[in-house]
Amino acid sequence: MKHIVLTVIGMSENQIRAEKKQTESGTHEFLINKVLIQLRNKGGDWRTFQADIGDAKILRVKSDYKDEEILDKDSDDSLQLATKNNQILKSVFNL
Repeated sequence: MKHIVLTVIGMSENQIRAEKKQTESGTHEFLINKVLIQLRNKGGDWRTFQADIGDAKILRVKSDYKDEEILDKDSDDSLQLATKNNQILKSVFNL
């Protein structure tokens, strides 16, 4: 998503840092919101992306920050969500 913000939206690293600093959100959330706005503007499937990215975030938090076992199903779910989101992003942003 950072690639999209840098290349498609055309923000610089400094612009990203400055705008992100003005928000209460983390970097992931900031980038997600920027991409969602562009998906909406370009008529992309932003609702599916928004739902799936939320599910992916839950799985990422579980794997990165919680002391929980990651099951094969969790891994498969993450891969499916990432694949679907990549397809949406590639088709809308011609990546």
